[in-house]
Amino acid sequence: MNSRGLRIYVSEKYFNIYTSLTKKTSIRESILSGHGRVFTFVAILGFLNNRKKDFINNKKKELVFLHSLDEREITILQSIALLNNGGNNLNIISNNQMEKIIKINEKYANGGMKLLVEGLFSEYIKQVDGNLLLEYEDESYLGKEILDYINEKRNIMNI
Repeated sequence: MNSRGLRIYVSEKYFNIYTSLTKKTSIRESILSGHGRVFTFVAILGFLNNRKKDFINNKKKELVFLHSLDEREITILQSIALLNNGGNNLNIISNNQMEKIIKINEKYANGGMKLLVEGLFSEYIKQVDGNLLLEYEDESYLGKEILDYINEKRNIMNI
């Protein structure tokens, strides 16, 4: 399969959170500019915290096509996949390995989103029919909390 046609999936349970973070409404602006950006962010978070999580009962939902990610996001996902293998398998970052790279990052993204849901987002989460919803009115406050969270993690890791 052509790597441009590859799809990135996320846990069905978390799909609405991705949508909420990127959705602009009459009351608020979006917090992050696109599903690819959110996916990359939570994959990084999962990787840095060594949290990988498989799809439960294979319940997953298509989030984006790989070709909708920008070059920087793809480079980050390739780096995570390379480092996941201890940095020893440089073949993983070749173009014909993009499906493996996506699978690795899907697990880290699920782990990263679980961290956010149980931590930073816990007071904003509502559960409806087994799916999680992120409910907030003031995007600047949640946006600020996300930036504070990133800064705190950066300081802890000396990045």
